[in-house]
Amino acid sequence: LYRLELGRTAEVLYLFDSHVYANSSEEGLDLSNAVSLLARLEIVGVDAGDRWNRLAGPCAARLAQHSHPFNDAHFALALARSGSTDTLARLLGSMAEWAERDTDAARTLRRCGLSVALGMAAYGEGRFAEAVQVLAPVRYETWQLGGSLAQLDVFAQILIAAAVGAGQLTLAARLLAERTARRPASPLGWVWEAQVSGRIGDEERAARATERAARLR
Repeated sequence: LYRLELGRTAEVLYLFDSHVYANSSEEGLDLSNAVSLLARLEIVGVDAGDRWNRLAGPCAARLAQHSHPFNDAHFALALARSGSTDTLARLLGSMAEWAERDTDAARTLRRCGLSVALGMAAYGEGRFAEAVQVLAPVRYETWQLGGSLAQLDVFAQILIAAAVGAGQLTLAARLLAERTARRPASPLGWVWEAQVSGRIGDEERAARATERAARLR
């Protein structure tokens, strides 16, 4: 993630292939880490190649268990990006059924987990406006999924990317301002804010953000 913040994406891809997901694994954390890193790379314009396809089979093997909604949300994105439409539908349907149970995981699914997974799926399939519609109302609830602040940040990034993809640039600018307030030392955040500010015509803010990113890098 530090290399990604510095724009050293070729190194990040190398680390993905050699360390993050060097071998096929069905372990939840391995898959979530891999999905998250590929998503972050694509957001900054890096072509993931066939790497999503490598994740589809292992994610499909996890369809029957939903005790970790954090992982489910990542699986939904991987299945969407790999074009595994039928498997994705089964995952989301199984999550909805699981949410009816009387368990902590089921309650988390009802509060935000299912919405986040639906939003990740919509984003992965290029339905950006739908992703925004689903993710925006629960953006302050994702902490309930567990994970570190760094891990949870991928959901914030997906929402921002979806807003940009949907042409909702004013919303994207507001979300970016929230993110840079929380993460003022993130050069990537300032680069992104400069891009969006420029697109909405706020040249002064774009210039300040560009300068801030340059200083941090």
